[in-house]
Amino acid sequence: MNYKKSIFLILILGLALPTFAQGDAGMMTWIVENIIIVLGGVAVTGAMFYLYSSTKMIWKSQMIAKFKAEGMDAAAAEKATSRESYWDYMYNKLSGTVPMEQEADMMLEHDYDGIRELDNNLPPWWLGMFYISIAMSVVYMFVYHGSDIGASQIEGYELEVKEAQLAIAAYNLKEIELEKAKEAEGGLTKSSVTVLTDEASLAKGKELFGTTCIACHGKLAEGVIGLGPNLTDEYWLHGGGVKNIFNTITKGIPKTTMIAWKSSLEPEQIQQVASFILTLQGSNPPNAKEKEGEIWSE
Repeated sequence: MNYKKSIFLILILGLALPTFAQGDAGMMTWIVENIIIVLGGVAVTGAMFYLYSSTKMIWKSQMIAKFKAEGMDAAAAEKATSRESYWDYMYNKLSGTVPMEQEADMMLEHDYDGIRELDNNLPPWWLGMFYISIAMSVVYMFVYHGSDIGASQIEGYELEVKEAQLAIAAYNLKEIELEKAKEAEGGLTKSSVTVLTDEASLAKGKELFGTTCIACHGKLAEGVIGLGPNLTDEYWLHGGGVKNIFNTITKGIPKTTMIAWKSSLEPEQIQQVASFILTLQGSNPPNAKEKEGEIWSE
């Protein structure tokens, strides 16, 4: 770190410490104490490293002088006093690295287009990752399959299913509460909806059906292959009757082309469409889609 960065860090600390001091005196004390400990540790480490380097330089210069006094030239004396670092030594030891002049002894018999292969060890980093993965697999098996510390995949799945069931139950309860509140205000819900039979309502329902439903159910509600079912027979996928039809139109069916129309149509309009659909029962339109679902009766 150069002096500019050091000055910048000192300034940041100088600005930050008063802020902590204003908010919490104990926090400032803790920060100051830890800064002193860190700086002290850095100073001690630096002093030890300096002493080590100085001692090493003195030893090397004395040995070079000794070798020269014995008649050795400067280059040979320098080489004789040069020692391999600890990290280089460990890497060479783990990787099995040998000097260039000894590589001929490690040569394999394989010859690929004039390229010869050395019998080197695998890189230490690769071996390290391999051994760590083995150790982690043992830890994983113990934690998730041999103890109560972690949940196995099956237990995790069962836990998520339970959480989903609780979430669904909470959602359904909320829907029921909303419907009750709506009914109390005189609004239409699945529980309170009734069949409309007057011509004006059925005519409005027919008009809405023509603008919103024929794309998936056909002009005569005969059903469209790959989209919506036939609405003119007695078979229903999600329940027949005005209450179920009203609910299906309102909330839609997930993962199908049947969207929720509650954001586009008023409850009274949905009631008109549901009532009109019931008038189509038994109309037997041409090219009607095959029966789907189960027979429904009130």
